[in-house]
Amino acid sequence: MNTTLPPTNLSLISARATLGLFALLALTVSAVAALEWAADLARPFDTAGCLVLAALFFGLALAVRGQRLKPITAQRVGVSAVALFMVASLHQVWFSSAPGSVNFYAVATGSAWLLCLDVLLFMCMQRAWATASALAVAGVTASFAFLSPAPPVPELRVLVVNLLLGQLVLSALLYGVAVQVRRLSSLGAAVALQPADPAAASSIADLVSSRETALAQLLHQAELAQQTATLREAELRTMLEAFPGVVLRIESDGTLSYCNERAADMRGLARTALEGLPAVGLLGDAAYQRTCLRMLQIQASGQPIGFEASITHADGRIHELLLTQFAVAAPAGGRAIWYQIGVDIGERKRAEQALNKAKADAERANQAKSRFLSTMSHELRTPLNAVLGLAQMLRVQSPHLGPQQQLHLRAMADAGKDLLALVDETLDLSRMDAGDMRVACQPLNLVELVRSALGSVAAVAAAQQVTLAPPPCVRELWVHADPVRLRQVLLNLLSNAIKYNHCGGGVAVRVARRNGEALLVVQDTGQGMTPQQHAQLFQPFNRLGAEHSGVQGTGIGLSISNGLVQLMRGRIEVRSQSGVGSEFTVVLPLAQAQVETAPAAADSAYGALDENTSTQGTLLYVEDNEVNVLVFEACLSRRPGVVLKVARNVAEAVALAQRQRFDLVVLDQNLPDGSGLVLAEQLHGLPGWASVPAVLLTADASLQTNQRAQQHGISQVWLKPFHADRLLRDIDKYLAAVVSH
Repeated sequence: MNTTLPPTNLSLISARATLGLFALLALTVSAVAALEWAADLARPFDTAGCLVLAALFFGLALAVRGQRLKPITAQRVGVSAVALFMVASLHQVWFSSAPGSVNFYAVATGSAWLLCLDVLLFMCMQRAWATASALAVAGVTASFAFLSPAPPVPELRVLVVNLLLGQLVLSALLYGVAVQVRRLSSLGAAVALQPADPAAASSIADLVSSRETALAQLLHQAELAQQTATLREAELRTMLEAFPGVVLRIESDGTLSYCNERAADMRGLARTALEGLPAVGLLGDAAYQRTCLRMLQIQASGQPIGFEASITHADGRIHELLLTQFAVAAPAGGRAIWYQIGVDIGERKRAEQALNKAKADAERANQAKSRFLSTMSHELRTPLNAVLGLAQMLRVQSPHLGPQQQLHLRAMADAGKDLLALVDETLDLSRMDAGDMRVACQPLNLVELVRSALGSVAAVAAAQQVTLAPPPCVRELWVHADPVRLRQVLLNLLSNAIKYNHCGGGVAVRVARRNGEALLVVQDTGQGMTPQQHAQLFQPFNRLGAEHSGVQGTGIGLSISNGLVQLMRGRIEVRSQSGVGSEFTVVLPLAQAQVETAPAAADSAYGALDENTSTQGTLLYVEDNEVNVLVFEACLSRRPGVVLKVARNVAEAVALAQRQRFDLVVLDQNLPDGSGLVLAEQLHGLPGWASVPAVLLTADASLQTNQRAQQHGISQVWLKPFHADRLLRDIDKYLAAVVSH
């Protein structure tokens, strides 16, 4: 690539130098104009012309500064202006001087303009053209001196000749300077020069100008970048000071080079007293040692590390901090800088401690509640066992009682059943609150369950003069549910539909499928509910105003039913209209498989007891409560072939077991000298007792009791108060199994 350098002249000076030259010329011309006007050394034309020329130079300077004119163009305009002004000045000096006088100051001024013109010529033209122009100017001047009429004084011609000689000498000097500049430019050029190409000179001049413009832009951008950096630094410092935590910068030698005000406040010192000192003064020995250790870990992994630390205030207060430590890479050869940023977590930790304490208190309260409910259940079930058991025995063994006595016995039994239901529901609600309620879901024929439940409530419906619709006509609809708990839910819905109905009303149950789900619908023509009552339907102990209606109830049955259905992965949908009736729909998942199940037996609680003389065997009953023994003996009197032995404590039971082997052992859980569970293990350890079934008869209905019973080898758990008919059936089953073996 061949690049042409600028012509060999003095225009290699930069735009800034050109601007300075014009400014200097403008000031000089202005000063000359002021002197001429003050000394009245020339006519007004000279003063006015100097002012015009000064204004022109100022204008050219402003044009070059504002990049409206290129420096070379401004120089050429300046040459033309000086040439015109010089010709006008010489003409005035030559033809306008008074006879016999000469204005030597005016001649000197014109000579100065002539010399200035020579300099400008060599600045804006090639040296050959500049030399020719200088000679042409000298020729014009000589023509004024020698071809015009004689001057007023002879000395003027001599002065002009000397001026011409001076111009020639100056032109020669300027020519030599231009040659040296050309030579120096040739030595520094990387490509061949073409001094005779005016286009190349203009191109180089344009290039120099564009580079000067680019340099100015770069300087401007650098200034903007410096301002932006200053602004960003101020913003960063503002953010660091506003940060609601600790910001530390630690040098590699352990010096604390920066800390914000909050960090200094946590230490109780001024920031100026900490910066520049070892970081151990702020962090303390232990935290500083951990900081150094984490520096090594960060260097190995390259990842920030979070940790907890503490800063002790001067007054002894301790600030707990959650810090994040990381490193900023240093320039080549430098050392890394470590930063720690963190927040005060003291309040959060205290809140967590308070929350944990509250949680522990709540757990203790919940455990206390569970213990209370378990104790209450045990204490209530024990007397209920006597009330219900003896009432049933009286009804069975005293058929000669009159109608009034039979009514009294039935009322006593019904009251006992209501109290037992309340105990059971309270325990269920407690289990749900504690998350201990369990369900055992399996494939279940929903139609059979409905038929069984309808049979159980038929007598109650008849007493209330409420008509029960026939069972569903379909033969089967299999769902995945817990049969015991689902029966409890259905009985609760049927009981409510009957209790809150009117005389002559009706209750219907139907089953259906919908979108892969099973629907169990209980519909009644009862009182119905308002929207406000509907919103409070499943709240425990909220009877929705029915507490003033005279209808017995506790208000927790629907809450328990809703929780049980949810545990079986179902839901209860309700539609109701006040004065029209309600419709409860239990939505359950369909079963994936079907099993053969026997129809659920109707609840024959406290009904008539059949006497079975075929059951034979020996039974050991370990119980310390005389009333419970009395009820058990009365119940077992319906099995005359069973020999009953009673032990009052563990020691007496072990003594009896060592003398005689029994076919079945019924144990109470709490005995005066030990636990019935431990006694079961002791009995099974005796020779010949390993295969003897043991049953726990207890008033504790908690899940923990069932789990512990299984762990101690108990075959079954019977709850007090027991159903006499169910207890006798289980005894028949166990003793029949012994006889078959």
